[in-house]
Amino acid sequence: MRTRHIAFTGLNEVVCETVEQELTAPESGALVQLSYTCISAGTEIAKLTGLQPGNFPVGPLGNRAVGRVIEAGAKRDDLQPGDFVFCHGPHASHAALPGLVVKLPDALDRPEMAMLGMAMVAFTGLRVAQPELGDSAVVIGGGLVGQFAAQLLQLAGVKALLVDPVAGRLAIARQCGAEHAIEADGAAEQVMALTGGQGADYILECTGVPAVVEGAVQFAGLSAQLIMIGSPRGELQTDLTAFLNHFHLWRPQGDLTLKGAYERLKNEKELHLGTVFDWK
Repeated sequence: MRTRHIAFTGLNEVVCETVEQELTAPESGALVQLSYTCISAGTEIAKLTGLQPGNFPVGPLGNRAVGRVIEAGAKRDDLQPGDFVFCHGPHASHAALPGLVVKLPDALDRPEMAMLGMAMVAFTGLRVAQPELGDSAVVIGGGLVGQFAAQLLQLAGVKALLVDPVAGRLAIARQCGAEHAIEADGAAEQVMALTGGQGADYILECTGVPAVVEGAVQFAGLSAQLIMIGSPRGELQTDLTAFLNHFHLWRPQGDLTLKGAYERLKNEKELHLGTVFDWK
């Protein structure tokens, strides 16, 4: 089978390769012809620029895609050729996928569905945090993950406060129904004003930038949770004492809890996405 895929051949070097290869459906997965894939900007740019150490060449890249089943694995009696599926597939024309391959309704066959994987990343933050109706949460970062996190929180009855330095991202958030999209400069004051001076119950950090993680405690209320959704990369030289005191000391913004929210570990315990999202 002739297939095409995206690869990184060196620092800041991207190619589209065409190769001949034998592909068969893994027993627990499927052989899929991919129609749309989603760029995970933070991870893929980190690999491309060397921010995330690794060896080149790297490829095929990517792990969020939708497409049509060509052949279902022997253990996948829930899949048939022609089924529209979401999968952890790469930026490629075809892929033999042993992992998450989930049937979706044909009515959802459109490019936006490739972003479902990024919504799963955001949803992991909510699953870890377990916010309740009426709680408040600051979402740091208005990329795809942050946008989805803010929307999911708001749908859950949580006061969601999205913070980002980019005006365009804040405008998109407002277009998507965000009630509170806040410019990063001076955000702490606005968060305190919108939470009655108490600070947020949850902070969902979606950038992975170490300096931003360190500064996230400024939004916290007493006994809040700081949920790390973004993967931390790069170096930061700092005095951590003030940061750590927020987790240890009993004071107006102290007694914090730091939690990780890695999507693969949390969501892939389920064999099928339908156990997380009910498409019926």
